[in-house]
Amino acid sequence: MKRSEKYKRNYALLLNRGLSADEARTQRYLSDENMFKRHGIRVTKDIPPIQKLSSRQSKVRQNRYNNFRFAIMRGANPERAKALEGYKRKYIDYEIRYYPYKKGATMTTGLRKDRIEKWKDFSSDETYPATLLKLAWSVNRQEGLDRNSKYGFTVVFYMFVEKGYYDETTLTKYLNELEVDRALGKARYEVQAIR
Repeated sequence: MKRSEKYKRNYALLLNRGLSADEARTQRYLSDENMFKRHGIRVTKDIPPIQKLSSRQSKVRQNRYNNFRFAIMRGANPERAKALEGYKRKYIDYEIRYYPYKKGATMTTGLRKDRIEKWKDFSSDETYPATLLKLAWSVNRQEGLDRNSKYGFTVVFYMFVEKGYYDETTLTKYLNELEVDRALGKARYEVQAIR
């Protein structure tokens, strides 16, 4: 595809997404990857026709796009933000804050100290997100420990703080990195100083 055709395609996709003509003109030079990361647009091979939208349709698309940007700013990855763009901002905020690790979601904040602060918030009043609770319980069940044993929570803490995300398929890898002290129901894991 020629460069000029790529720009025409991106311009049409951005207009159809709900951006104004001026915004679409300035953003048409983005790469395919950045088109998805910034605007939630999966780039096609063909140049799509520019859709004639009523004022109501235009407003709905603009709202969806604004919700996508809101979810990105709250820390969602582009895939998750695209899935949440049809909801109200209050719900998007709630979903990202309390269920940041659903399937298809990853932690996008790279700072370890931020993740430690978030964990402190969870543990201060013991209001862990349901996904983290279930994971800790399943770890304890696999090890033959009491459901609320500290070991499962230590494993989840390790995945959350040190790795920045969790994925059930990589759980066994994390379990191999930690040793269980069955007498105390704790993991042998030294928390490093905040970097």
